[in-house]
Amino acid sequence: MSCDITSGIANGCNTNIGGVQNVYLRNTGGSWYKYEMDKGTASLVETYNVNQAASILGFTQTLTIQLDKMEAAKQVQIQKIAQANDLQVQVETNEGTIFEFGIERGGYMASGTTTSGTAYTDANQSELVIQADSKQSMTTPAAAPINSGDIFVKYIIGPEAQDPGFNLFSPSAMPPFHVKVIDTLETTNVRPIFDGTLSPKVGFNPGGQQAYYFNSVYTNLQAEVEFNFVMECTQDFPSAFDYSTVTFNWFDGSFVTGATWPTITNVTGLPPSVPQGPLAGDQFTVSSTAPFVIPINQYTNTYNAEGGITLAQNNQWIVGLFNFFKGISGEITFRAI
Repeated sequence: MSCDITSGIANGCNTNIGGVQNVYLRNTGGSWYKYEMDKGTASLVETYNVNQAASILGFTQTLTIQLDKMEAAKQVQIQKIAQANDLQVQVETNEGTIFEFGIERGGYMASGTTTSGTAYTDANQSELVIQADSKQSMTTPAAAPINSGDIFVKYIIGPEAQDPGFNLFSPSAMPPFHVKVIDTLETTNVRPIFDGTLSPKVGFNPGGQQAYYFNSVYTNLQAEVEFNFVMECTQDFPSAFDYSTVTFNWFDGSFVTGATWPTITNVTGLPPSVPQGPLAGDQFTVSSTAPFVIPINQYTNTYNAEGGITLAQNNQWIVGLFNFFKGISGEITFRAI
């Protein structure tokens, strides 16, 4: 039977600690938002609801959090939490383990209070009780949340010509970059980006040439990319090439033959769109005047957290176009929204 016990539980060392350090909330399918907990201000309890006569087992998860100081902005967010009935919750304990609930059936705010206190030493705070009822016990998520505002990949661009033999996506239309990833999520044991295999959960182009990223976990991540870099034209364009049809685009990872990719707007410093194009040695400081939101993938119809910048002709991939440019300096930053 599937309900047979399968293992025992050993007595551990005296290293256990209690409490909650962070709480992550989101509406189903939305962005995660992080709530940092002061010491001793949050607890998570799971209740087993057993009706032996009817062979029924259910679980109720109850998260209690205290948010210090009455503030107008906090009250606005508390009201939004109170109105929601589709909350998904991840709780990071002081032990460093993350538990998740509200996935099967959305959570809700069961009760709450906001109080000013009376004496100077009284608590001035809001207390929220968030619950969910589930058929399954709370679980450890396959991937910890990426929160709104998190930088999950940043490219530092240095002068280096592309090595065509090391380009995993050849022929490419993306300017070559010497890159390294700066990733605040990569260095923590709680929310690792890389899972120790050849396929990262969220990563950059393993060829090390292009400002491109992909993932195998966060399939509905909404993000933005910010540009501030210098690129150089490596050779004159052929006289027959009409550079006026070249655009700066976002490759959305769809790999669809003949797909047209969205043109990136609000970008300054690109080579002028003139027929003859830039000449060898010409440099251009490219930057975004506003973040560019990664578009929805044409193939999966989701924000699939995959893609990169590309130079395209008539908004389509053109073989060999990458040979005419290289990255010199600057940064390209990917951030969750």
